[in-house]
Amino acid sequence: MSSQASSAGHGEKDVRRKIVETGDVDVMISIRSNFFYTRTVPCELWFFDRAKGSLPSPPGYPLGAERAGVRGPDTVLMLDARNVYRKVTRKIYDFSPEQMKNLSAIVWLYRGQQARFLALVRDYLRQVCTESAAIPPVLGTFEATLADLRQRFEALAKAVKKHANLDVGKKQVLADVASELRAAAKPYETDRAKLLAHLDGFAKQYAKALPEANEKRHATR
Repeated sequence: MSSQASSAGHGEKDVRRKIVETGDVDVMISIRSNFFYTRTVPCELWFFDRAKGSLPSPPGYPLGAERAGVRGPDTVLMLDARNVYRKVTRKIYDFSPEQMKNLSAIVWLYRGQQARFLALVRDYLRQVCTESAAIPPVLGTFEATLADLRQRFEALAKAVKKHANLDVGKKQVLADVASELRAAAKPYETDRAKLLAHLDGFAKQYAKALPEANEKRHATR
């Protein structure tokens, strides 16, 4: 519904208050404008669950324990996701798959579904290993382009230096650019070597056996 609906007056406000008082409202999520093709105003997503007050207690809670304050009928999870989005077009925004997973993870923890959250963390660690293996060839392509760029700048700088009709200041500007490229190459190569070494070590240690315990996941991260 439109975000204005939460602060609506008169009968509309009473209707929404009565809906909340039923105890069936489980989650409210505020999102920014332009998330829907037919509406441009900011919205609030309301999720309902009539069984939320009768679900089994989550892990760590005694059997039959009162769930009020955990996910009982008088509890509503409210998320402010107005600054969580990706831009699809100039007029349309949405959630990326990762943003959807992370918002879902908050709801899972609210519902006591820790196993789903920990599975997501494990999946993210697995994804790091997979994407790490793809970095070296991508860097190789980048470095080939960078080497070609440096050669072109060096050749241009030498040609300009010999050009008698060009202003000295303009020659110096181009010489400075070529010098800056040369100066940046060494620290880049150092950082590149460190990055690849860390990623290789990480992948060798975890690609085949990701950590099971949550404490080990924190250490791995």
